[in-house]
Amino acid sequence: MADARVVVVSPDELRALIREVVRAELATMKAANNDGLLPTAAAAKLLGRSTKALLRLVARGKIVPNVWGRRGKGATHLFSRATLDAFAEG
Repeated sequence: MADARVVVVSPDELRALIREVVRAELATMKAANNDGLLPTAAAAKLLGRSTKALLRLVARGKIVPNVWGRRGKGATHLFSRATLDAFAEG
């Protein structure tokens, strides 16, 4: 650890550095999740059904989520608009 250095910053500078890192991370997360996928509750609302009814349809294989969430109570899957439209039409 010959290259180890100690940097002293003020509390305000530290907050600014942390804020910058957090904002960058949030922007990355938002961009990664901005692909038009709707969680189960929003998809159910769009279809005019309850979340529980949509989960029953998934369990029966009537509609397949684009991204599978965890299984069991409170499962949150992600659905594309195209998947929901195809289900509604068919």
